[in-house]
Amino acid sequence: MEEINWLSIAIASITPALVGAIWYSKFLFGPIWINDADPPEQKRSTTKVLLAVLASFLVSLVLSFVLLNFNNSPADQDSVAFDTFQHGAWHGAFIGLIVIAPVLILNGLLEVKNWKRVAINLGYWVVSLMLMGGVLDAMNHWG
Repeated sequence: MEEINWLSIAIASITPALVGAIWYSKFLFGPIWINDADPPEQKRSTTKVLLAVLASFLVSLVLSFVLLNFNNSPADQDSVAFDTFQHGAWHGAFIGLIVIAPVLILNGLLEVKNWKRVAINLGYWVVSLMLMGGVLDAMNHWG
């Protein structure tokens, strides 16, 4: 990778927070996700929430770099035709379904989680990774 588009990294890194705000809102899956919590979600202090937001951003930053490198592997660098939102979204879906899904499903089995909750979390990650991959691939061009 010759030069990274840092704006794409910033956008991709905040994407999971934006998707999460919608995904877990009262308009989509928030009520189901909270009601299926075992034990019910507890109120967290402002400090814990801020630390969680900071940690989430840092994890998303790492995911952005991983996706950027995965989207633009040496085989892809010869063809700008693959530098599209759709191509990056496909890579994000692939990572979500091949890497994230087995981890979440295994955790769900071992922690005896409600399957609705596992499915909601998996959907969130697949959508987030698709959008992240799409942004990264569309905004970074190699050749």
